Amino acid sequence: MAHSKQIDTELRIVELLLQTKGEPISGQRIAEEIGISRTAIWKHMNKLKNKGFQIESAPKLGYTLINKDILQIQEIQSELQTTLIGRTILLFDQVDST
Repeated sequence: MAHSKQIDTELRIVELLLQTKGEPISGQRIAEEIGISRTAIWKHMNKLKNKGFQIESAPKLGYTLINKDILQIQEIQSELQTTLIGRTILLFDQVDST
């Protein structure tokens, strides 16, 4: 269950970074939006960087998503026109076979 919460938090952070469209967002604002500490935000940012996200951080400005080459569930869902079929999306970092 803790792993699922971590993934949900990371997805929410990515969603917030995408919404800023390349503009910085402060760690404080992210923390307030999600309801966790700024220290926790910093830890999640490091995990996201280890997963391949290019995130810049600048004092007094915040975090900026540099690339979004990694496919995200939110991006897929935001473009779907369906109301029932195809709404459940499973996204894997890696699979055994194509």
